Amino acid sequence: MIHRTNYTGATNTRLAVTLGWSLVLVLMLISGTGTASVMAKNQQQPGVGRVLEALKRLPAEQVKRNPALAAKAREVAEAVQGQPEYLELVRKFEIQGQGSNLAQMIVSDLDANSKAEAARLLLLLESEAAIKEILKVTPKENHPAWAQAFGNSGRSEAVWVLKWILNQPETTAEGLTQAVEGLTKYEQGSEWLLDLAKQGNLPKSVRLRTASLLNRSQWESVRAEASEILPLPPSKNTEPLPPIEELIQLSGDPLNGEKVFYRAESLCALCHQVGDQGAAFGPALTEIGSKLGKDALYAAILDPNAGVSFGYETTTLTLDSGDTATGIIVSETDQQIVLGMAGGITTPYEKERLLDRSTEAISMMPAGLQQTMTTQELVDLVEFLSELKTRK
Repeated sequence: MIHRTNYTGATNTRLAVTLGWSLVLVLMLISGTGTASVMAKNQQQPGVGRVLEALKRLPAEQVKRNPALAAKAREVAEAVQGQPEYLELVRKFEIQGQGSNLAQMIVSDLDANSKAEAARLLLLLESEAAIKEILKVTPKENHPAWAQAFGNSGRSEAVWVLKWILNQPETTAEGLTQAVEGLTKYEQGSEWLLDLAKQGNLPKSVRLRTASLLNRSQWESVRAEASEILPLPPSKNTEPLPPIEELIQLSGDPLNGEKVFYRAESLCALCHQVGDQGAAFGPALTEIGSKLGKDALYAAILDPNAGVSFGYETTTLTLDSGDTATGIIVSETDQQIVLGMAGGITTPYEKERLLDRSTEAISMMPAGLQQTMTTQELVDLVEFLSELKTRK
């Protein structure tokens, strides 16, 4: 039987050896020994990581039911604020009152996944009124980062935040674009944009971008309405594309093809990587020229569903909240599924929240990408891809 005792100094060290850091941490938390002070004294020691790891292993419900443990969990989380471990602790123990810290992480130098997680936690732990108060004092220069994070959050509640950003008269052009891109990731947000366009209230600066995204929406009803309300402008080359047999005979400029690949309206780099550039969502294209001939490259662009690579099928999850999430399965355990989405964003979903799950052999790559380029630009793009070969 272990008695409650205030272990300090050398005693802690001896116990660490005898019992292990995880158990020492539990004793320290229960006895009231300051975890943050222990961390401060051991900034360069492995013990810091062990304290965090041990705390993360404690059952969440046990901590949340115990006021002393909950207070210590908050203390440790705030001691590592700004780091990915902070987000993990806040999520696990549902630590309240972290709005300002989470908002700072959205505009930090962290990766896009961490920023999306900060947005998810804001929606989960803070009221709409509290988030609005933070938004009111958020500089307009930070609106793009907010829009991107909430667009990537995978939570339908994010739609009201994105609407708020789009409706602010001081929002910059970049902020408007990011808000539109975020809204089109949600069916509710897409429908709202269509209503805005019907009313003539969609900002002119994002009309073309909105039309481009909604005409390639994953929701058929959205695509159908967008084709009427926000039809895509005619391409530079309005003639029908020649058959693939004729396309492969045409000469292309790989340097211009590279420019076509990376420009925003082509969407290529939003889902594919060449070397270390682009997003890791769809298959990497660094050596695609060694794997596919020009005929297969044209077929893949013109009919993405003709041949979906194993592991890149589209999965749709229906959650207990009524929301749906669509993406590619990045990883899966007995407890959790992680979906990948365009832009390289990953979102975890607990299996206990799933009502339904379906996987289809269809591609997340939108059809109709050739409508964003002339025939020659398409030929240039394929020329660029065909030259991406294994280095000898």
